[in-house]
Amino acid sequence: MRGIYCLIGKLTTDSDVRIGSLGRISFKEGYYAYVGSAMTNLEKRVERHFTKDKRVRWHIDYLVSYPNFIPMTAIYRETRDKEEEHRLAHLIKGRPIPSFGCSDCNCPSHLFFMGKSLEEVRIELEYAFIELGGGHGFLERVKYVIFDLDNTLVKYNDARDMALVILGKKYKKDPKVFLRAYNSIKQARYEKYPESPERYRKTPIFADLIRQLKIDVKPSSLEEEYWKLVLDNLKVVEGAKEVLTWLRNSGVKVFIFSDGIRRWQEAKLLSTNLLEMIEDRVYSEDLDLNKVNPNSYEQMLSLLDLKKEDSIFVGDCYHTDVKIPLSVGLRSILFLESKRRDFSGPIGVPVINSLFNLKNILRFVL
Repeated sequence: MRGIYCLIGKLTTDSDVRIGSLGRISFKEGYYAYVGSAMTNLEKRVERHFTKDKRVRWHIDYLVSYPNFIPMTAIYRETRDKEEEHRLAHLIKGRPIPSFGCSDCNCPSHLFFMGKSLEEVRIELEYAFIELGGGHGFLERVKYVIFDLDNTLVKYNDARDMALVILGKKYKKDPKVFLRAYNSIKQARYEKYPESPERYRKTPIFADLIRQLKIDVKPSSLEEEYWKLVLDNLKVVEGAKEVLTWLRNSGVKVFIFSDGIRRWQEAKLLSTNLLEMIEDRVYSEDLDLNKVNPNSYEQMLSLLDLKKEDSIFVGDCYHTDVKIPLSVGLRSILFLESKRRDFSGPIGVPVINSLFNLKNILRFVL
């Protein structure tokens, strides 16, 4: 590839860093954006920025080599027009570090302090690329990849709906009545327990369903029937096994963080033969807190002993799998297998419609 890019990195403490001929510069803790270009081998240039141990040549090398600076992401755009590098530098609304990285042009700077919000930094930079015109992509430097489970690695919704139709035919003859009642009761429980894993317990839902529809079966028996049908019909999302294998072979450790009850989430991994491919798992039941609460991500990272700057989360829900992790400084990737979108405009993360797309994004391993 050839084109322009914007490197995003985090300085973990206020620091004075010697930057070659510029001398010592005081940098505040937070996120920084560096604009550059590579008219040949853009991937190699980005890889150099992601590498800490190297011969120092340019201003950015001094900063990247500093122990408390963590290079994380490169947003890039393929182009043969090197002038777009300078137009991009003028579009970024951060605080410029005077004369940094621009000794060969008339720009005031190519490095910008972007503040302390990861979400705001990434959205601002995406807007700058959009203003340039054309498409852009992401390259991420990672050590750990954390996946959501339902509808990211396994097709739970499909298996759930099939199970409910079969049960509806068995107990009510009309599965539509059964489905409507189930969804209404489930939604009420979701609203009652937004942050508690209690929302995912099926026995109370089936108990209310039995009372409402006057079905002659015990709630526990109906739940066992439900889960047997789900697990018998549960399919893996296309590309999941191949990508998990590729990540592990690349030296990346793979984890699961999912809402739900541990017994049944583990059963899904076992029934699809995914369990042996996962380093470790955390479920909202383990934390007594659902993913809608930002503290759940902090607790998960602590339990797994993962550094957020070295990690990235992959999930299918814009709110809980993108906005919430970004709010605590954890990068994410949104997987939308269908074309549905519950957002508009840039969201600061890659949006993919196939897990195979991860191979183009997660190409640089710590």
